[in-house]
Amino acid sequence: MRVTKYISESMQENCYVLEDEKSKACAVIDPGDFTDDLLAYIGNLKVQYILLTHGHFDHIWGVEKLKAITSAPVAIHQADGDMLRDPESNLSAFTGKSIAIEADVLLNDGDLITIGELEVKVLHTPGHTPGSVCYACGGVVFSGDTIFAGSVGRTDFPGGDAGKLVDSVDMMIKSYPGVALYPGHGEMTTMEEFARSWESLKNWL
Repeated sequence: MRVTKYISESMQENCYVLEDEKSKACAVIDPGDFTDDLLAYIGNLKVQYILLTHGHFDHIWGVEKLKAITSAPVAIHQADGDMLRDPESNLSAFTGKSIAIEADVLLNDGDLITIGELEVKVLHTPGHTPGSVCYACGGVVFSGDTIFAGSVGRTDFPGGDAGKLVDSVDMMIKSYPGVALYPGHGEMTTMEEFARSWESLKNWL
């Protein structure tokens, strides 16, 4: 398994390519931009899925171009499906660059996605948005805007819920204590490191 990160210059959002090195199959997670570097890298791979952790604009700006080139299906949790096609819900309407995209696959908690010989598990972690998810594969979790290094996602956007976010993070800490975390913004961390600051973070939610 190989993970390669690309950072969107405009929003400093992390896009990840999750690759099965044996089969050269991959998934692109949260393409917040579509750059020449990303295009060159996936040119030697088979993109099987475009996986979205949630529907906010900064995580989906590159989806349309990526799908046009790869024909890969776009997958998002069913609770955020409508967000993709609504520029106000995905917040792109307020940026001057409205986005309206149709999902091809609506996910549910516990779904398993096969990428070559890799198995990716969908973990529903509502709070930042109703349909926020994390993707677990081996000893790695792609945490979107649910968990960052030393912080968690905002809950003051439409559909955000601080109580649900606390429950989601508590579940993740309990269920995936030893994983490496690849968040939607900022640097990677580990669940062990994040958990040390979690009790104090709760007081801010």
